[in-house]
Amino acid sequence: METNPTGQDLLSDFQVQLYQANGNLRFVNWLLDRCLFWIFAKGFNYLWGNFLITAMYNEEYWVRYTMNLFFSFFLYGIFMGTIEALFRGKTLGKLVTGTRAVNWDGSPLSPGKAFLRGLCRMVPFEPLSALDKPPFPWHDRWTKTCVIEEKKSVIIE
Repeated sequence: METNPTGQDLLSDFQVQLYQANGNLRFVNWLLDRCLFWIFAKGFNYLWGNFLITAMYNEEYWVRYTMNLFFSFFLYGIFMGTIEALFRGKTLGKLVTGTRAVNWDGSPLSPGKAFLRGLCRMVPFEPLSALDKPPFPWHDRWTKTCVIEEKKSVIIE
């Protein structure tokens, strides 16, 4: 039984059309994801905070503050990478706004690429890189990914 009588590749004319999410959607994504991270961080602090504070108790205030700041950057990167890896490029913010992180060719993120995006988010001042028009933050640029509007885009599954 022949399924394609013409002998042509049926997907040869298929084109991926990606519509990049605008700055407003990206800001809502960031805001919702930060709120979710804040809740996660409060729970993490409740469970592990006493241990970490005791370990740093003898240090000066500025040392504790700096260590806490870098630890929160690290925790945020791991948190976001894990969420995007588990939900194939989606976070709470992206779920609400109907957006998704994908590779530049429209293919879904691999878990490794999602974690790489999370690691890039650990860079201080990285959120400021999203203030371009259109927004193209470092975690997108360095990992060759983008955030698209799902309803408008034709993507590869």
